[in-house]
Amino acid sequence: MSRGRSRDCDTSDEAALTPCVRSPGSAGILHATRYSVQCVTTAGILHATRYSVQCVTTAGILHATRYSVQCVTTAGILHATRYSVQCVTTAGILHATRYSVQCVTTAGILHATRYSVQCVTTAGILHATRYSVQCVTTAGILHATRYSVQCVTTAGILHATRYSVQCVTTAGILHATRYSVQCVTTAGILHATRYSVQCVTTADAE
Repeated sequence: MSRGRSRDCDTSDEAALTPCVRSPGSAGILHATRYSVQCVTTAGILHATRYSVQCVTTAGILHATRYSVQCVTTAGILHATRYSVQCVTTAGILHATRYSVQCVTTAGILHATRYSVQCVTTAGILHATRYSVQCVTTAGILHATRYSVQCVTTAGILHATRYSVQCVTTAGILHATRYSVQCVTTAGILHATRYSVQCVTTADAE
């Protein structure tokens, strides 16, 4: 990542691209902040754009934050877009948070979309949370959709929760749908709950 002015990218705010670094002795609050934007063009057509922010502190409040966006185009048509955020703290409140979105297109038609969130804490309140959505299309028609959520805590209130939905279609007609929920707790109130539904259709079904 270049923090200077890209040859093919108009960055009017030059100061915004300059990293701000403060030594731990300088109040010890902000240690480093990095901000970079890079644009690449071919024949005046945008080819790639990268955007990233990274903040690091040493006071134990915020340890690291990473934010990045990357867009790739071919002949002015969006080919892929990646978006990610990652936060890590050391104060025991928030340990890790990961957030990512990825979209892939072919000839301007959405081919796949992936969305995921993962949060992990060490304070015993929330231990893990996983959230993911994946959509796949062919020629703009939805082919499959997968949705899953998994939560695990260690405080004895909620131990595990699993939630998943999967839909499969062919030519826009629903072929199969699977739905399942499983909850397990250790507090003696709810021990286990299992719920599943499966529906299957054929192309000639009414």
